[in-house]
Amino acid sequence: MPRRTAHDEDWDEEPDWDFQEDDDEPTIACPNCREQIHEDAPQCPYCGRYVSEEEARSSPKPWWLIIGAALALLAALSWIM
Repeated sequence: MPRRTAHDEDWDEEPDWDFQEDDDEPTIACPNCREQIHEDAPQCPYCGRYVSEEEARSSPKPWWLIIGAALALLAALSWIM
């Protein structure tokens, strides 16, 4: 089937595209921004936050905790030796 171009006579017709959301998919309100999202979405496409705490990525450890653990390890090693 040949492609339609801007030079075709029937180009003035509007395409019958339907960009509406499917009503078949159950939606819930995002707990953070209250926008309607799909029920099984792990992350909100509007605010970007995770829907549940279990699916959220763990945050990196604070720098002071890492330095404190390293100093405690060094103190324990110097006490042993």
